[in-house]
Amino acid sequence: MEFLLSSLLISSAPKKQIADFYSNQNLIQFDNVQFLVDEDFRISNHFGVRTIPTIFLYNADKKLIFKHNGEIKIQTLINRISNNVN
Repeated sequence: MEFLLSSLLISSAPKKQIADFYSNQNLIQFDNVQFLVDEDFRISNHFGVRTIPTIFLYNADKKLIFKHNGEIKIQTLINRISNNVN
């Protein structure tokens, strides 16, 4: 099964630390991975993020289909995405 994802990674870390992470993980190779610096926690507060990481999955209709607080096994996340592809 093939599905397309866009990833928005939000962090309150200093911009230099985010840039280093982006580079060290070779994320530049992915067009669909973007970072947002949330230094004053406005985005986090808006979405009620209290735990890091927090994962939100939205379907093609922009409907929230899954929210998870804390760590998650990658296979669990892949299964959740695969089961909710429109």
